[in-house]
Amino acid sequence: MDVDKQERLREIEQKMRQLDQRMRTILSLKIHDFKHIAALLAQQTPQRRMELLSQRIEKAARGFEHVIRMKFYKKESLLPKLFQSFDNAIAKAIEAKEHRLALLEQRLQTALESKKLPPASAQVIKEQKPVGLGEVKVGDRVRLQDMDWEVEVEIVSKKPL
Repeated sequence: MDVDKQERLREIEQKMRQLDQRMRTILSLKIHDFKHIAALLAQQTPQRRMELLSQRIEKAARGFEHVIRMKFYKKESLLPKLFQSFDNAIAKAIEAKEHRLALLEQRLQTALESKKLPPASAQVIKEQKPVGLGEVKVGDRVRLQDMDWEVEVEIVSKKPL
């Protein structure tokens, strides 16, 4: 789940680096072209040089605009796939957690059922702990609990059966 996400992010980073390298190469070539054109223009009249320079600048601007648009188009085309993969990963995680929650609820219900007291019986609680009748002494204050009620009592007598 997280591995797929990380792998996709690495792929995107690799594509970004490739695109960046390609753009640097193109930029280097354009700079070389500009230097060559500048040398040629130095030999021509100022008006002619301005016309040629203006044409080259416009051509370069269109080229850069095209490259930038393509770069944005590529990135934009990746977004739906990324969103879909994120949605799928989140849905799988939620499904797994819901399944785990259902299992835990079932285990809790089983545990609660096993701890239920039989009808018409109560549990003796002394100092917040369940104890047997053998552990209480005359004069102790204890609580008796069943599933619905709790009663505090004082032990007035005790005898074995």
